[in-house]
Amino acid sequence: VLVIGATNRPEILDEALLRPGRFTRQIAFDLPDKEGRKAILELHARKVKKIIAEDVSLETIARETPGFSGDSLRNLINEANILSIRRKRKNGERRIITKDDFECAFERVIYGLENNSRITDEEKKLFAEHEAGHALVGHALESKTGDRMHKASIVQRGRTGGHTQPLWNESKVLTKDQVEARMAVFAGGFVAEEIEHNGNVSTGASSDLEKVTSFAENMVRKWAMGDLEKLGFRTFDKPAGNILPGEAGYSPDTGRIVDEEIKRLTSQARELAGKILIEKRPRFLYLVERLLEKESITGDDLRKILEGEIPVKK
Repeated sequence: VLVIGATNRPEILDEALLRPGRFTRQIAFDLPDKEGRKAILELHARKVKKIIAEDVSLETIARETPGFSGDSLRNLINEANILSIRRKRKNGERRIITKDDFECAFERVIYGLENNSRITDEEKKLFAEHEAGHALVGHALESKTGDRMHKASIVQRGRTGGHTQPLWNESKVLTKDQVEARMAVFAGGFVAEEIEHNGNVSTGASSDLEKVTSFAENMVRKWAMGDLEKLGFRTFDKPAGNILPGEAGYSPDTGRIVDEEIKRLTSQARELAGKILIEKRPRFLYLVERLLEKESITGDDLRKILEGEIPVKK
């Protein structure tokens, strides 16, 4: 008798089911790495290979899609194919899946359908400032994060007013410098709004703040990346729900130090982002201007804005 079972929620399985002798082998399948994603994309692309444009790089798409499962990658190619078909009907052109089709498909899979609701010029400018803040800080800290800035967009999708997409460094481990730099990149949008509007920030940075806070909490509670002189060489489990004094595993005084360290790290990220944006203000304003004009800037076009000469207005 051969019994095979599969689940994507192993944590909820009954322990009796996993005792020795019940299942002879337990095999865990991780999400594919970059090379794995490239191979999966090539597999699914064979069905449409004759109509994929020559300038489409599956390797670049693989770098853009960390965390994608095999089915998500299949869905990405399917969405790009559907977009190319719709554009053929609209434009009467030969059906070719272009780089733009893949970019739109990627954004649809990640961020949802394009939101065509009307926005004011002030809101559009705010979105451009926010995304330019992420892109500029991300570019300035590329040597530390290992994440290469690839795209900035103010096209509304789902509930987002825009997004910035790096080509992620997929190292299995992160150093303290990498974590602190990534925190500054996530803080860049909020800080850009803060600088441009004298502290009158919007609600658009809520998810960024969650990421910064999560990084800081993990640094202090899990990774021993806080001040070890104050905290000691240990971890601090985050208490869940209402607890009695002493049940947290550390004293109230230690809890205050943990909170102070989290505050210090988040403030440090905000200060670093602010320093970069103030130093590079002319380039920031140029990027905002280009985003308002083009709405979406990708690849080499974005690199030219982040690294090239800034045109002098006559």
